[in-house]
Amino acid sequence: MGNSRKATRKMDKQKKKKIYLGIFIAQILAEIFAVVEVISINMVPMKYIVVGILILVFYTLIVGLLLFYKRLKWQKIVAIVMAVIMIIGCLAGGVFIIRTMKALNGMAGNGVSKDVDVVDEPFTVYLSGSDTRNDELDEASRSDVNILMVINPKTKQILLLNTPRDYYVYNPAKQMNDKLTHCGNDGIENSMAALKELYGIDIDYYGQINFSGFEKLIDELGGIDIEIPESFTSWNDDSYTFSAGMQHLSGYEALLFARERYAFSGGDNTRGSNQMQVIKAVIDKATHDSTDVLFNYGGVMDSLEGMFKTSLLNGDIAKLVKMQLGDMSEWNIQSFAVVGTGASRSTSGGNAYVMIPDDDSVNQAKAMIATVTEGGILEDTEAAE
Repeated sequence: MGNSRKATRKMDKQKKKKIYLGIFIAQILAEIFAVVEVISINMVPMKYIVVGILILVFYTLIVGLLLFYKRLKWQKIVAIVMAVIMIIGCLAGGVFIIRTMKALNGMAGNGVSKDVDVVDEPFTVYLSGSDTRNDELDEASRSDVNILMVINPKTKQILLLNTPRDYYVYNPAKQMNDKLTHCGNDGIENSMAALKELYGIDIDYYGQINFSGFEKLIDELGGIDIEIPESFTSWNDDSYTFSAGMQHLSGYEALLFARERYAFSGGDNTRGSNQMQVIKAVIDKATHDSTDVLFNYGGVMDSLEGMFKTSLLNGDIAKLVKMQLGDMSEWNIQSFAVVGTGASRSTSGGNAYVMIPDDDSVNQAKAMIATVTEGGILEDTEAAE
């Protein structure tokens, strides 16, 4: 009888050891899976990966020691809990990365490579705000936001250049002068061609977002802080009154702020300035205010599926994220808006209000673009509107 009990206890111990060993191996495999996924996206600097691996090794050694080198029951329980937490965390992280890359593939460029090194050479991105409000972006639609981002990654300089939606420009698709916003009805490439004609520059990439995507983007960032120039009540939703001064805005509030023009004496010019404020706040939050935003940028992208498109390739986006995570440098962001004179002119939609370009402001914009692309630094006074 005694030998039988001893044999039973021995078998139980062997079963427990096998269970412990299985849990330990599962933890190691989950960790390897997570590390491989992190490396595969090529967005995290190597120094962070090395630190992460060292932490995983240390954690794994502790679990192993608790499982196999001590006999106290509480140690086994603690080790199992630690192992299960790590397994769940690594698997969840790996699945999140896979989902993120799937979402990114749906909105990033489709393989049209540009001869531009985005972390070493100046480049220009056209930011278009579509006036549609649903969960699917209509690429051929009027563009209410038309901002050029001229970026020099070496000097950490960004110029945000706003062109009013009513600017009277040449519409390549219609082969006539037209409102800039109407150019978007023939696709975003047509809007880019119109701006290229106006400023005499090449535009390398575009990013397009609609109203719903804009709201979700701001909310995913946790809101943004904006300096409201003057108190106003929104014309789009009169239940919202904004006070002058620094305010923390949700996605919906930021949208109301960015769309407002009737409440301001400056009209569309003030709206353009406010839109650039919003973009600057987003850039500041993503690159400077919170490292968590950069590490979680995939979650932001995932939430925007179908409502945001960009011609930047996945590889280019990965380079930019890795560069910023690597040095966490602060960017010098300046803004400028071209101006004009109101008039009535023939457009593709019939006679309508337009803004006749002011040649001096267009020339000033060209000079500022040249300053950024040639490696110069824009001063605050230089970028004053």
